[in-house]
Amino acid sequence: MQNNLDYFSVLSYLSRHGEALWANQSVNGILNRLLRNGDPMSWNPTVYPPYRASIYVISTAFSVAGILAGLLLPWRNGWAATTADFLFFGCISVVISPIAWEHHYGYFFFLLVYLFARAKRLSRLRWTVLAACTLAMANRLPPLDHRLQGPASLVGGYLFYAGLAVLALLAMEKRDQRGHRDPNPR
Repeated sequence: MQNNLDYFSVLSYLSRHGEALWANQSVNGILNRLLRNGDPMSWNPTVYPPYRASIYVISTAFSVAGILAGLLLPWRNGWAATTADFLFFGCISVVISPIAWEHHYGYFFFLLVYLFARAKRLSRLRWTVLAACTLAMANRLPPLDHRLQGPASLVGGYLFYAGLAVLALLAMEKRDQRGHRDPNPR
């Protein structure tokens, strides 16, 4: 039981420090790399970036906003307790995490399948965005990974940005669907 309780201190430490490694596709990781706070090139299981209040506050605010969006958007727009709601919140839990490595974005596979199953409803622009996000999420793009530091490292968060775009596509698709009652909302 004590090990389980001690895990809260581990989670607290990780949320305060995050990780600068290029594989961390989160707000925290992007900010750590942008501000050159930690080593983005190598991983060490015992070394984390120094605590920076600005990174902690911004990533925590983003996490709170994500949780609120995950809870309120489906409820407010009439798609709570559906498959889309489950996928939406699951994917939000990935993007709001202080440490979200590439493989954590595997959860998005289910949301991508869900959206492609509804692709005939998407406009050409939204379909193109969905296809581009799928390509970005399904492939590692080494030139955009660990070689970029400082301001150039912003483009290294391509999984994070694709994840946000896919979440936005789902929210827009559900908003548009709200006006047209779907006989099979799941």
